[in-house]
Amino acid sequence: MTPFELSVCAELNRETAKDKEESDLFLAYINAYWQRVETLKPFNELMGKESTPKQMTAEEMLMNVMGYHSSVGGVTDPILEERG
Repeated sequence: MTPFELSVCAELNRETAKDKEESDLFLAYINAYWQRVETLKPFNELMGKESTPKQMTAEEMLMNVMGYHSSVGGVTDPILEERG
């Protein structure tokens, strides 16, 4: 291992340790906060997620799949392309 590689590994280790420390502090803070709250909001609301996922029609799903398929270089069926 060269001195440069060693310094990169050391920096990565410092950043990882700092991230873990911040994560642990955040978790401790949230746990302390939740112990003092009378009523909790639903978890999905706290995380900013929708409670019910958006329902797609069959046509929307087909168009999404075809768009993804063509973006990765796939060849689509000409009959299906006429629908979109």
